[in-house]
Amino acid sequence: MGQTTGGEAERLPAEVVKLAHLGRAVIPFLEPSLRDPQADTRYFAMQVLEEVGDHRELDRYVSALADPDPGVVRIASEAIGRHRNADTVAILFQALEEGRVRQIRWGNVLKPAKSFDIDQVPYLVRRLTDERAEIRMSAFIALSQITGRDFGYDPNSAEMDRRRAVVRWENWWSDRSRTQDPRPPAPSPGPPAARTRA
Repeated sequence: MGQTTGGEAERLPAEVVKLAHLGRAVIPFLEPSLRDPQADTRYFAMQVLEEVGDHRELDRYVSALADPDPGVVRIASEAIGRHRNADTVAILFQALEEGRVRQIRWGNVLKPAKSFDIDQVPYLVRRLTDERAEIRMSAFIALSQITGRDFGYDPNSAEMDRRRAVVRWENWWSDRSRTQDPRPPAPSPGPPAARTRA
């Protein structure tokens, strides 16, 4: 755990710091710290997990997206992005739909753009009508990242305005599906990166 400072080390159990260089062997020792009531402890434990973990920790990363601390969410998002595949994206959207995720930093998750992202557009378009504003926002950010388009959609506009924009999204997808557009989507800039801890 080369980036860990003395201050961070003091917030984690000593055995975690000592074993971090062993890679995955440290993961069982992280479990209590990932559930600690102190946000800083969860944050630094998630940093270690992101460093030593891989796709097998997907469930832990997804669970961390429900953390109230934005730093924990940012690191979990980066970890998901690093190990992202077609299955990962589907699991994320399912967690979002079920309300198990508070926020997703799509700028971290969806980079670099991958061809399989486009397959999730129909799911995301359906989420644009969700009654929860945070779900609509997450879906819209993801769609913008994947397609480079917005069709005038505003997650905070009146319901009728949102529905009109959703129809434009649906028509575009239907037209694209019929023509089998071979061009990859043009990714748009993601949201600003979360501020890191000092």
